[in-house]
Amino acid sequence: MLEIRWRCGSTRYPVAAPRQNPNRRHYVIDWNFDEDRSRIRTGYGPENITRLRRFVVGVLNLVGNKKTSIAEKMAKLNRNTRLVFDYLRMTKNSIGKAGA
Repeated sequence: MLEIRWRCGSTRYPVAAPRQNPNRRHYVIDWNFDEDRSRIRTGYGPENITRLRRFVVGVLNLVGNKKTSIAEKMAKLNRNTRLVFDYLRMTKNSIGKAGA
């Protein structure tokens, strides 16, 4: 399955994104979110939570120091709510400061 990402400012030309090994992606999500023990089992819940977790891992991979592990970044964000908004660039002060 090919993942499609759109270039910034363009809605006409999709660009194929490099895929991560599915086993590695599952390992990262399972290790950091303990996904195998999740008790969400009905309706669209499991699919929605998995997409949310993958989104979080993607954001954490893009922002900040590349040598810092996902677990370290999550621990840092857990203690500092303001930093979460900076990572998501949801405040006026966070533009250009994410991961600093």
